[in-house]
Amino acid sequence: MEYLKERTLRCDKKKARKLRIKARQYDLLEGVLYRRSFPTSWLRCVEPLQAKYVIREIHQGSCSMHAGPRLVVAKAIRLGYYWPTMRRDARDMICTCNDCQIHHPVTRSPQQPLTPITALWPFYKWRIDIAGPFPEGPAVIPAEIGMPTCRTVAVDIVHNDEELRLNLDLIEKRRECVAIYEAKANNARVRDVSFRPGDFVYPVMTLVMLWMEGSSVQSGKDLTR
Repeated sequence: MEYLKERTLRCDKKKARKLRIKARQYDLLEGVLYRRSFPTSWLRCVEPLQAKYVIREIHQGSCSMHAGPRLVVAKAIRLGYYWPTMRRDARDMICTCNDCQIHHPVTRSPQQPLTPITALWPFYKWRIDIAGPFPEGPAVIPAEIGMPTCRTVAVDIVHNDEELRLNLDLIEKRRECVAIYEAKANNARVRDVSFRPGDFVYPVMTLVMLWMEGSSVQSGKDLTR
C-alpha cells in the first residue's frame, strides 16, 4: 500500500525488486486496493473480516448452496473479490459449518486394505486379458474434431477456460507456500556447527596436505610429480 501510494522503497535491492514486480498486479482506485485478474478485469482486495462475510454469504447466504471450497472461491472471484488465503479460509469455514457436517455423505470404505493381485499367471491360465492393448494413437481421433461425438460434446470449453483462469489467480499463494516448504527443507539439511576459541576449523586431512605443501616448498621438491 505504501509503495502504491508514494512509490518509495525502503528495503534492500533484492526485496525492492520483488516488491516492484509484485506491485504490477495491484493498483489503488479511489483509495481501494484492487488486483488484476484473468477471468475479470479487477478484483477488490478485502480484509479478514470482510473475507469472512463474503464466504459466509456465498456458502450459507440466501441461497444456502453449501458448496465446496473450490466452488466458493470461484464464485468469490467471479463476484470480484480477492484475498491471499481464499482457499484456506473457505475450507476452514466449511469444516466448521454444522449443516455440512450433518448432511455430508458418509464414506463406506472397507475396514481392511484390499489385497491387490500382482501376479498375472492366473489370468493367463484363464485366458483373461486384464491389461488389454495399450493405446498408441492420439487422445482425440481427428474424425471427432470434424464430427463431434458424445465424448467430445461433453467438454465445456468455456467453463474449462474459466477454471484455468481461476487457477492462474490462485497459483500465487501456492508458489509462496512452496517457497516456504523449500526453505524449511533446506534448513533441515543444514548442520549446526559451533566453534570455540582454539578449535581447529580445517579437517585433519586438510591440515596434513597444507603441512606437506609447506614442507615441499622448503625442501624444493615437487609433490605433484
